[in-house]
Amino acid sequence: MKKNYILFLVGLVIVSFNAKAQTVTLYEQITDAGATSGIISDYITNDAMGTYSADDFVLTADSNIETIFIPGFQNNGDITTIGTAIDIFIYADNGGIPASNPNNVGTGALEITNLAINDASISVTDNDFTIDITAANGGTAVNLPAGTYWLSFAVHVPVLNDRWNWFQGSASDIQNAQILDDGNFGTAFDWTAFTGVGLDFASLAFRIEGSVTASTTDNILNAIEINPNPVLNTLNIQSDVAIKSIKLFSISGKLVYNGTFTNSLDVSKLEKGVYLVNIDTENGTIVKKMIKK
Repeated sequence: MKKNYILFLVGLVIVSFNAKAQTVTLYEQITDAGATSGIISDYITNDAMGTYSADDFVLTADSNIETIFIPGFQNNGDITTIGTAIDIFIYADNGGIPASNPNNVGTGALEITNLAINDASISVTDNDFTIDITAANGGTAVNLPAGTYWLSFAVHVPVLNDRWNWFQGSASDIQNAQILDDGNFGTAFDWTAFTGVGLDFASLAFRIEGSVTASTTDNILNAIEINPNPVLNTLNIQSDVAIKSIKLFSISGKLVYNGTFTNSLDVSKLEKGVYLVNIDTENGTIVKKMIKK
């Protein structure tokens, strides 16, 4: 039975500036309850062609990527006896699609390719993958600045009929997930939204865990205040350090405001709930929690 997991983005604010980094869930889209749908995301070794799926995620602060969990199911049996290796990529966002693809080597923020499926950095349970990213990356930590990215993952299988499928995820309020095909299903095509190839779902399930980079000191954190909090109509921002820009994210990762520094923000039209105020200063980025009432 598939397990559901709870989103802990609020925890970013708690641990962002502690001296000792803690592992938290940086982003997650859970598997839909009762979901039986999925989408191919494989490299077919006999044909030397890939069909890659990808979905986007938001990091609201500079982060260390430590573990990635990707659930799926196998067409025929156990992927550990059929599959030979995995590929995992992270790309920047380019206007709502991945900025590059697995065929363009050296263009990803993270590229781990042809990693043996029995590698010590990979754990497989019921065709679900958990990857220790630091270990898989040769012991090198993966650090990403705050922003929007795309995760792509593929399993190497010998033939198309033995393909591994990435599980459908809960509804996302960012962009629709994308698929790219080198020709396994006929005509090759570049990144295309799931809805554009006739699927009735538009997101994938995955969880990214890690820690927030402790690049901003407590003095900088204390130099910026937001009030009132909870807020009804206008959020005031006072700062003793130079602010370059402000972004406001919903708790699910949706960007609801992106602009230059202003002493006050009109939040009257936002729905009630928890938001993350991402403040980019001359000395680094900090994140504060805002509650809209």
